[in-house]
Amino acid sequence: MNRRAVDVQIVSRPARLDRGRRSTAPRRVLARLGGLKCTALMLRGGGGTPTRFLIETVGCDLALPPLLALNAVRGANGEIRVGPLIGVLTAGHLAPNRPTARALFGHQSYLLRNLARTACQLRGFLFAFEPAGIDWASGRINGWTWAKDRWREIRAPLPDVVYNRVPNRRLEAESAVQQAIVGLRNRGVPVFNPFFIDKWRLYECLQADESVAWYLPQTEPLTGWQVVADALAHSPLVYLKPRCGSLGDGIVRLEAVGRDTLRVRYRRGRSNRSRLLTASSGPQFVAGLIARRDYVCQRGVELPLFRGRPFDVRVLAQKDGVGQWQLTGMGVRVAGAGAITTHVPSGGSIAPLEPVLSEIFGERADRVKADLRAAIAALAPAVERGLNAEFGELSMDLGVDRTGRVWFFEANSKPHKFDEDDIRLLSWRRTIEYAGYLGGFPHLGG
Repeated sequence: MNRRAVDVQIVSRPARLDRGRRSTAPRRVLARLGGLKCTALMLRGGGGTPTRFLIETVGCDLALPPLLALNAVRGANGEIRVGPLIGVLTAGHLAPNRPTARALFGHQSYLLRNLARTACQLRGFLFAFEPAGIDWASGRINGWTWAKDRWREIRAPLPDVVYNRVPNRRLEAESAVQQAIVGLRNRGVPVFNPFFIDKWRLYECLQADESVAWYLPQTEPLTGWQVVADALAHSPLVYLKPRCGSLGDGIVRLEAVGRDTLRVRYRRGRSNRSRLLTASSGPQFVAGLIARRDYVCQRGVELPLFRGRPFDVRVLAQKDGVGQWQLTGMGVRVAGAGAITTHVPSGGSIAPLEPVLSEIFGERADRVKADLRAAIAALAPAVERGLNAEFGELSMDLGVDRTGRVWFFEANSKPHKFDEDDIRLLSWRRTIEYAGYLGGFPHLGG
């Protein structure tokens, strides 16, 4: 059977047919809903109505919405698979005393609500869950789905696919999360975006890949002051970045302003800070940094200014409904006054790509844009190859120097919300389409 739209009716007692419905004779079929194998009553639709599957929950230990608009495909052994059931793994957000609150999942609630809505539009079913919600003995998951403007608790079979959106590295490192990921994979459930990216590990992988090494600024693990001194001997500008950081957190910018003097810029809380550092005090400063976190030292790239401020290009690449990398969108991020990064939470602002490139590069703007696209097409699969992981999306920070050369600064496997409406809307759709593909339901978008 090719993929087709179907309605799945969940009934809590032996199915009684709707005699008023136009259909051919019903028949019992072997069906599969996520990890649940069952016998279902199939009623082929008439008059343009979708085929309907009636699945009885008696003895199945399920608590699902009574009617699901899904897709059906022919599976192994002649069974009919209905889905996709898409699970989103998260952690640390559930608020038991507010089970129907809009912000049940904290800052992730906005994303999860919109993914659930998008899944529904594409005839899929999405629910969020935490590791504690998995009942390995029964193969069921206690989770939450967004319906009728509120979070509703459900009990579902293991899903067809899991999207990892555990919100931070600390939670992702917890044994419960790691055991959940391993356990799901051992039961044949694919998990995509499996981990946050370590900057040094990524650099090593990409540096060894001849197809993308050209895009990388020189980067080294920060083991002490000598690493910084060596970098400053080749570039007047150096960035010190936490190996496992995001949103510009912990980044330090060092710029030579004299023979033995550096200007240090960093962000503390909501404030941008600046101070002078001498060569003699440099070792102590660096030792203090790496005593708290692991850092890398990256040579700076001389970026052109847009109306007096540095800018870079924030990119979202995602896989589509047949598993191919696509460019979802690009947007410019302009550094705020006195800021060392362009991140919006750190005071940066957004700007449309084409006008910025035209203002900076003039007649070369189209060539620069084409080079950005070529870089993205090469970098996204290279990241995935190098890290040997299944990613469905990557946000990337790219820079363009004054000559028009494209540089790769970093990638994020758990992208934050894009401020551009068109990118954000398409990103939700592509996430669901790729989840459908990985779960065995390709071409959800048509």
